[in-house]
Amino acid sequence: MTALLLAGCAGGVAPGDSGLAGHPGAQLAAEVVSATAAGDRRFADPALAVNGVRGGGTFQGGLDVYRVGTAPGDELVLAFPSPVVDGDGVDLAVFENPFAVRGGGGTFVDPAVVEVSADCEVFVAFPHAYEGGDAYLAAPAAWAGFAGVTPVQLHEEDDPVDPLGPDAGGDGFDLAALADPALADGVVCVRITAAATWTDPATGAAYPADPLSDGPDIDGVYGRE
Repeated sequence: MTALLLAGCAGGVAPGDSGLAGHPGAQLAAEVVSATAAGDRRFADPALAVNGVRGGGTFQGGLDVYRVGTAPGDELVLAFPSPVVDGDGVDLAVFENPFAVRGGGGTFVDPAVVEVSADCEVFVAFPHAYEGGDAYLAAPAAWAGFAGVTPVQLHEEDDPVDPLGPDAGGDGFDLAALADPALADGVVCVRITAAATWTDPATGAAYPADPLSDGPDIDGVYGRE
């Protein structure tokens, strides 16, 4: 596993040294293994995906984010300090920056497929399914098993709730849903890719995306400790 060494991290925060007080029972994915869309553009610093979660709440997407991108091969791979093992309920929580549109306009979602690995080489995707066919639906319920669909309430300084609990928002995943023997000793890496780069088996076409989307914006990922 080769880490992508990052210079000039946001706010002077280095990967793996977030300076956060921490959350009992949860660990932050704190090492960037791969970030193919990294660069000098806005939201192109992968350090923003490992320096803690700072959600904007129900009606505002967070800005402490790294944009994964939608080009072929674009990915964000993060590693945990120790293996994440299956427990009761949510084992992994991915925080993107969706938000509800005021006035009943639905929820802006930027769906992502989440995969995990025991060795950062072979990845297994969490089950996911979309019910909208060829049309993009701004509704979290339409995107079962994807990340990037539930607004984020967790904010490390202002609202430091349990990252794996229901008050945090974000999208939770249970390792039991995979039932893969290769993951019996836990997962050490998580890979996030835009849903638009995957083929929907129900339609044979790529999953649809909002015309304004240029890829999921990842605020952070927590796993069971």
